[in-house]
Amino acid sequence: MGIQTITLLGPDFPTLGQIHVEALGSHIALGISAGRFPKAYPHAEPNEDAAMAATNGVSHLLAVADGHNGSSAATNAITALASKATEILASDDPGSMIRHVAEASTEGAGSGTTLTVAVLTPTSTIVASAGDSTALDLSGRPRWLTTPTPFLTAASSLQVTTTSPVSRLLLLTDGV
Repeated sequence: MGIQTITLLGPDFPTLGQIHVEALGSHIALGISAGRFPKAYPHAEPNEDAAMAATNGVSHLLAVADGHNGSSAATNAITALASKATEILASDDPGSMIRHVAEASTEGAGSGTTLTVAVLTPTSTIVASAGDSTALDLSGRPRWLTTPTPFLTAASSLQVTTTSPVSRLLLLTDGV
């Protein structure tokens, strides 16, 4: 089976009150929205979020990002991860590969971003994060898998952790 990927970029969904949802197979869904109400703070674009999911039928790659001062860094990180999904899912060390791809994506971006990425394999769940986007294990009692860190920039790094396999996972940005 080949790889299947979906990507949702905030600039494609700027309308307040609308929620766009896409499924990837029967176990993965992505949603994106510009929110219900106008932002109450200065912002560059109505929707600076982005999300992606990929699967090779055995393992899954999921990511959410929230741009700050524009969508460029979030878009760059998500599209870079999507373009390397096959290699990440086949890697013996997906955490290091995610860190390398995400950090390289910040070069030339005119904004910072929060980013949470997860790789779910049959034997483990690897979660990498920067900023205030987060991952929640919903397999039983809800459990945070990330903690807030500085935004992803060329000078900062992703925090990577590995845990036992997670059967229900929620990644979200503050846009949810």
